[in-house]
Amino acid sequence: MKVLFVDHPAPDFLSGVLFKGLCEQLGPESVVDYPWKALYHGRKYESDGVVHAPFPWSAGESASGLHQAWGEEDVVGSVRHFDLVVLMSPRQKSVDALQRIIDCVGRQAIRNLAFVDGEDYTAIRWDVIERFRPDVSFKLSMVPEPFEIYHDEKARVSSWARVVAFPLACPTGEMPRVEKDIDVAFIGGNHWRPARMRREGVPWAGLPEAEYKRMLSDRLAKEFPSFVGSVKEAPVAHVEFMSLLNRSRVAVSVGGFGIEPLRTYEILSCPETMLMREKIPVLSPWPLVEDEHCMMFDTVGGFDHDGIVRGIRRALDAVEERLRIARSGNALLREHYTPHSRAKQLLNEMGLVVA
Repeated sequence: MKVLFVDHPAPDFLSGVLFKGLCEQLGPESVVDYPWKALYHGRKYESDGVVHAPFPWSAGESASGLHQAWGEEDVVGSVRHFDLVVLMSPRQKSVDALQRIIDCVGRQAIRNLAFVDGEDYTAIRWDVIERFRPDVSFKLSMVPEPFEIYHDEKARVSSWARVVAFPLACPTGEMPRVEKDIDVAFIGGNHWRPARMRREGVPWAGLPEAEYKRMLSDRLAKEFPSFVGSVKEAPVAHVEFMSLLNRSRVAVSVGGFGIEPLRTYEILSCPETMLMREKIPVLSPWPLVEDEHCMMFDTVGGFDHDGIVRGIRRALDAVEERLRIARSGNALLREHYTPHSRAKQLLNEMGLVVA
């Protein structure tokens, strides 16, 4: 099986997870990224003098470097031989790249087209769906009723369009078992908002984003002497970040700009670290169930610090209950929230059988 992966040059959580999973499932020689993406070939991404990536890659991990970059002529000349074409982003550069191919060969030359919207907003991109008519559209942060729906556009395409919830996954693999010497971890980025503030088109009307995190970090540090937060001069390296999560009995996850943080799945990858997660309405074929895979708290009316503290104390006091929940969440991740499982979901939904 051969897959053409039409991607954006900038790092993206979901595109990296899926590319990694497809390389694992099919072999790196079977997945062609176009336009060529440096991050998938053991190189760092550089933009405006800043080097960053959503998670660590190395030449060994991203062995798609086994083949040379494909140019536009190569892709256009071979597109009919690909079993699957994946439009991996609604960003303009990705859309333009696919449009150039279609302008040359026609939409009918693409046998199976998947559109994966990894942007962390709730609106479904009916404009892209209508433009390219993918066989299946996969949506990150899909909710029962998107906050921003363009009803007229939906009505025009809903008779044939198929949209599937497509959650994130942990790209770094399961962490080793270690001694838990931290009671609570609350680490990650500085953009933390109550759920009611994370809506497309809604002006920001609360405190500065970093202030929400500072307030909760201060409260947790006061309540729990063995606490790790990330209000520091500089962010921790990813390997240290994962080590801190892995050493924690409880780790707290709250959304930021979007509603489904990768941190949720990074926590679940740590054996016997219990996830304390914000309640969010995101859909998934394999939902995280409260008190089965994690504990939850609500931020609809703002951060209920008392409720979060009570939940953490309950988890720390009820050791067997906490371990049961943590182990169940860890098992759910190993089965359904890895790069391999995300690739398997996409291929299954497309009706493609892998030997």
